[in-house]
Amino acid sequence: MRTLVTGGGGFIGSHVVDRLVAAGHDVHVVDLRPPHRPDVGHIVADINDLDGLVAAFAGADAVFHLAAYADVNDVSREPVQATDANVVGVAKVWEACRRNDVGRAILASTVWVYNGAADDGDGPLDEDSAFRLEEMGHLYTSSKVAAEMVAQSYKTLYEQEFTILRYGIPYGPRMRDSLVIPKFVGMALRGDPLTIQGDGSQYRNYVYVEDLAEAHVLALRPEAANQVFNLEGREKISIRSMVESIGDALGRPVDVTYTPARTGDFGGREISAAKAERILGWRADVPFVDGLRRYVEWHLARDAVPAPTVAPAVVPVTACPAPVPAPVPVFAALSAARSDGAPAAAGPAAAGPAPTGAPTAAPVPSARPPLAGVLAGIGLAVLALPALAGAGSAPLTRLTAVAGSLAAAAAAWAARRRGLRPVPVVVAAAVTVVSVWLLSQASPGPVTVLLGLLLGFSLGAPLAGQALAGAPTAAALAATAGLAAFSVFAPSALFWLAAVLGVTTSLGPLAAGRAGGLARPAAARRVVRRRVSWALTSVVVLTTGLTASWVGATSASAEWFGSVISHGPRQVPQVAVTFDGVPDAETARVVLSALEAEDVQATFFAAGREVEARPDVVRALVDHNQLVANNAYAPAGRAFLDPRYGELGRAQEVFGRQLGVCPTYFRPPAGRHTPLMARVVRHYGMSMVTWDVRVADRRADSPRKLARLALDRIRAGSIVVFPLDANGHFARPAVEATLPLVLRGLKGLDLESVRLDHMLGVDGYAGRCTRSA
Repeated sequence: MRTLVTGGGGFIGSHVVDRLVAAGHDVHVVDLRPPHRPDVGHIVADINDLDGLVAAFAGADAVFHLAAYADVNDVSREPVQATDANVVGVAKVWEACRRNDVGRAILASTVWVYNGAADDGDGPLDEDSAFRLEEMGHLYTSSKVAAEMVAQSYKTLYEQEFTILRYGIPYGPRMRDSLVIPKFVGMALRGDPLTIQGDGSQYRNYVYVEDLAEAHVLALRPEAANQVFNLEGREKISIRSMVESIGDALGRPVDVTYTPARTGDFGGREISAAKAERILGWRADVPFVDGLRRYVEWHLARDAVPAPTVAPAVVPVTACPAPVPAPVPVFAALSAARSDGAPAAAGPAAAGPAPTGAPTAAPVPSARPPLAGVLAGIGLAVLALPALAGAGSAPLTRLTAVAGSLAAAAAAWAARRRGLRPVPVVVAAAVTVVSVWLLSQASPGPVTVLLGLLLGFSLGAPLAGQALAGAPTAAALAATAGLAAFSVFAPSALFWLAAVLGVTTSLGPLAAGRAGGLARPAAARRVVRRRVSWALTSVVVLTTGLTASWVGATSASAEWFGSVISHGPRQVPQVAVTFDGVPDAETARVVLSALEAEDVQATFFAAGREVEARPDVVRALVDHNQLVANNAYAPAGRAFLDPRYGELGRAQEVFGRQLGVCPTYFRPPAGRHTPLMARVVRHYGMSMVTWDVRVADRRADSPRKLARLALDRIRAGSIVVFPLDANGHFARPAVEATLPLVLRGLKGLDLESVRLDHMLGVDGYAGRCTRSA
């Protein structure tokens, strides 16, 4: 039988393909990404392309439709696209089946449709249970019910035969790393404690993926036509017992941390799979303990074998991140010139005879083993870091970031010329690490160029006289490609990797020389010592310190210039929505309407001058149970440098006089703060609060895109800021329309939006309106 599997390149689809092949079927995968095995056909088609599906389904006897949005978080973030794929996509698949007279179309559904099942008593829910549409709760559940209705309607209208398979929660080899079992296994292997919300009694009926795949073969039987089957596991597996099983499978104890249960968390509903056993002879046979052990063995085997470098697969109906270009010309420029600036020689004879009186000892770098050059080349990939760090920013910011990498390349080239006296290797390594760290803290901008200069100099200085042509350049290009990949797929690890590579450039050649038993002539060692310029070293260290001071003062998250709170507890599913400024009367009505529509309480950081100008608005905010906090009296560009910082106390006096309250929380204007400002804040019994998500991304030209960019960054504990201008309007018109989208999106992410004092657990009006002695 010729069978087609849409989404056959995915987790469940790949196992379905395996079972169909084992059963002797002629299998073809319909997907944008290739199948996992070479002995099946591959038809490139998108489920949103009806004409492509009609052509792909020609000659098919049965079609298994598995391609869909399967992650509830993706559905929350992309509700329109998800509905288009999960509902309209099903209609297109069924229409393509109808036009090709396909004998059977099998739909992958889910037991989560029973979220909306009517409560008929204490017995298990089965395929005949009635649904209450108003109880579906999540768009993902609704889309699956709608997909089943499409299949049923095509049978009624067009006699298109169907089978619906409602999956339990699958697990096993090839499952996505974002799912709970892979996450817990990975954390246990790293020795991280596993966090359980509640007492861990919540249960799920997991079904091993190979058992699930076997049901697809059985679904081709005549008696399965126009039937719905629950494919549910037989064991109730609590979260607590799952963690214990992971520890047993790994043969090591697992640390567990318990946190309060989420409000309304799903505790589990009993679903009957008796119909599938009675009609198909199917049941979930693999015990959870055995299935988990098989997954762990597969997980360990996968991590033990280095994965081949391949182009990232294109997932159907989802958008892939744009690749980040690597600044390749940096290394071509560095390797195309020798340390004296002359063109690189083609071979030993190209240098010509030495002039009379020249030293006969070979230059120090020529004695270094080849490993030193390779290590140096690998580390030079860090020159691309400024550009990679700003790759996702606005166009002008990206241009500045690229300028930072070009400045780094120029500084590295200049630092390795013989005529320039370098700094000590250890100092260069320290400056490299500090520069990388500051790049991770600073927002892309002019400071990026300065950090690029420091980074380039610290990378190039230890390489004076080091040949970079050949293997070093190849190593640099390969390492740059690796950094670019990390910036797309693992951005949180980008700066850690860059720091390691940078140290490799500074200390790697030295270590390689010692490991190789390198013995330099005494004259050469004296030359090296004479070439160290302590004046230049002092300038480099001083510049690095001043740059660190500037970043520390202007970064919203840097704490080395005074304790700041940039986010709340990450283990509690709450976020704090805040506003910088006091809205005018009309904007206040819009904001309060949006907040009340979602039953959200927010925090407004008000400047004292704004409180005096719009006291009625501020009182209305307080009357609506919104929290009002301090944003200085009149935010000004250089006021943060005042060692006494009178702006804070002046604003507190305004709050006490106008509202009769003394805010606890203070937001330094633009996030700029100093240790002296932190001291003033402490004297008033207050805390400095910044943010970790700012809704003002100029890359977005529409409210929907701006909301999506913000929701992608928001996580538990986030402090989100919507900026207002001095007139009380939103900084951009698109931001105003974004507010309700973000508030609704937070609920889709199961995050509760609360006032700042509720998140941080300190009364919002516990500060002092006068400075304490």
